[in-house]
Amino acid sequence: MNQIKELTELIAVSIFLCPCSEIELMKRDFLKRYYIGEIQRLIMKLEKDAIYYKGETMFIYKNWAKKNLTRYDLDFDTKKDKYLLGLTEFAKQVNDI
Repeated sequence: MNQIKELTELIAVSIFLCPCSEIELMKRDFLKRYYIGEIQRLIMKLEKDAIYYKGETMFIYKNWAKKNLTRYDLDFDTKKDKYLLGLTEFAKQVNDI
């Protein structure tokens, strides 16, 4: 895999796991050896279909991550899904789930 695609994926994984602002992203250890302009260019590329913002904070669309970050062991379950998985069969029947 070429280095640019791999770096783009690593940036996306990093944002998916821990949403942040662009400034906070630049401070992450794995990006310190890269030129700021290169990182910003890759962020712009991700903004087309993978990144959305809430204020200054960047997030990765879950559906995009499921489709494009399959090489990484990411947890896509929501808190509700995890709660439901933890219920016993009896609790599911009592709660009519």
